[in-house]
Amino acid sequence: MKKLIFGYGITGKSVEKYFQKNNIDYLVFDDNREIKVSVDKFFNKEKISEIDEVIISPGIKPSNPLLQDFNNLKIPVKTDIDLFNNHYSNKIIGVTGTNGKTTFVNLLADFINSQGFSAISLGNVGKSPLDVIGDEYDYLILELSSFQLYYINNINLYLAVILNIQEDHLDWHINYEDYEASKLKIKKFLLDKKYEAFISNE
Repeated sequence: MKKLIFGYGITGKSVEKYFQKNNIDYLVFDDNREIKVSVDKFFNKEKISEIDEVIISPGIKPSNPLLQDFNNLKIPVKTDIDLFNNHYSNKIIGVTGTNGKTTFVNLLADFINSQGFSAISLGNVGKSPLDVIGDEYDYLILELSSFQLYYINNINLYLAVILNIQEDHLDWHINYEDYEASKLKIKKFLLDKKYEAFISNE
């Protein structure tokens, strides 16, 4: 059986490197048929019976017909963050919100580093946490978009920060309630439920 990398952008390519490093067999699919991937690695629906797990990129909409096929077949859909969570046990601070996420996670990482600890910002800020497997940090600051949170199954968070929630991304989410639920889902992943912060910039 094989894994499917669903979406071949920054996240998909990080997953590919992880699979190659760990000798995991995989196929690749992207709605952009002009992606540069070898013919033997390109997925088409005739190969759907070969897939036992899908690793999805956050840009893929829940309404995507192929995703619906996987859901109907009860094939597990995971994210790069789910894969990472299986390998990392140090403290992770998850940050979400409509505005200011990237600025906040970078400032927080800089502050922690200035205090004599080690920290790095990852996630929606532009780098998959899979890229730092094997590296040791005191704190990993993980920027989480509503898209990522929608699909994530599990990430063990030491602290969860919600900066703000305002109407956004309604071309991806079915309505505001769905968008808000994705943001609030971050609380589900707290190891200790008392370590939650809400910072409104209004």
